[in-house]
Amino acid sequence: MSFAPPNLIPRSLATRTALVLLLGLAVVQGAGLTIHAWDRIALQRRAEMRDLRQRVLSIYRTVVVVAPGAREGVLKELELPADTAVSLEAAAPADNLPLLALPAENPWRGGGPEMRGGAFRPREIVVRGGPAQSRSVVGLRLPDGPWLIVRAQHAPPRFWHAPAFLAAFALMTVTAALLTLWAVRRLTAPVRTLAAAAEALGRNVNAPPLPETGPTEIATAAVAFNTMAGRIRKFVQDRTDLLTAIGH
Repeated sequence: MSFAPPNLIPRSLATRTALVLLLGLAVVQGAGLTIHAWDRIALQRRAEMRDLRQRVLSIYRTVVVVAPGAREGVLKELELPADTAVSLEAAAPADNLPLLALPAENPWRGGGPEMRGGAFRPREIVVRGGPAQSRSVVGLRLPDGPWLIVRAQHAPPRFWHAPAFLAAFALMTVTAALLTLWAVRRLTAPVRTLAAAAEALGRNVNAPPLPETGPTEIATAAVAFNTMAGRIRKFVQDRTDLLTAIGH
């Protein structure tokens, strides 16, 4: 006994059309959601690096103007976030993180006029890691030799700007799906009407004609159907007249 696999393709034209449109809608919505998520992550990473730069430069401005012997005490008095650690070290940071290439217009050299004047400007700047590695290490070499090292942890990426984003996205998707189903039923209704008229014509050749209204394609099909029905009625009438004449 052979086993025939079930046919998973819907037989109804309306169902097939709705399925294709809904699949297309799902692909478009998924692509839009992915683009939004990646764009959101990129914005978040840039904002985190900007905040980190401002924090590091603020710490540097605080430390660089202090006498070398008092710097450790100043660092202990700083109010820092729990994800940030600061230290003075003799060498550049050597953490196992990728080294970031800094542009010629180095934003890490920003600050007040006293820093840009040269006396308090960092001698060297090293930045490793970043939000993509979930950790950053920034080293600024003080004018008198030591390195100010700032190590910071980055928060995991937040894909959605607001907690209600997914709810709004789901509501938009469901609304679009319902509108798609409604439109498909409206567009395929003339096909069902034509099928019902053909079945009625098979039972009664004097069935009422189809209304020749609606979109051009539907009106053309209705005209063709009514013409065919008229020819069938004429053929049936001619045959009836012929049989009646022969009977007499």
